[in-house]
Amino acid sequence: MSEPLDKVVAEQRLGEMKGIGDALQKKITELVTTGRLAYYEELKAATPPGLVAMLDIPGWARRRSRRSTMSSGSSRSSNWSRHARRIVSPG
Repeated sequence: MSEPLDKVVAEQRLGEMKGIGDALQKKITELVTTGRLAYYEELKAATPPGLVAMLDIPGWARRRSRRSTMSSGSSRSSNWSRHARRIVSPG
């Protein structure tokens, strides 16, 4: 893109770009105009504490954490918290 993103957003031309549909256009516009993204905040709030730190543990298979996260319901989020606390602050 040869033009500044904020100019394209202000002129409402983002949707003219290849690969930018309505949903992505709304998200980019929100991020550029407000400096935040509600969708990101929702995802961040839904991520169990310590999960990101667990992905950095050597030997921890990313597919394992993904499978566990996908299969866990909200009732199992406390299990994630317990595991994360043990890893982040063992003792």
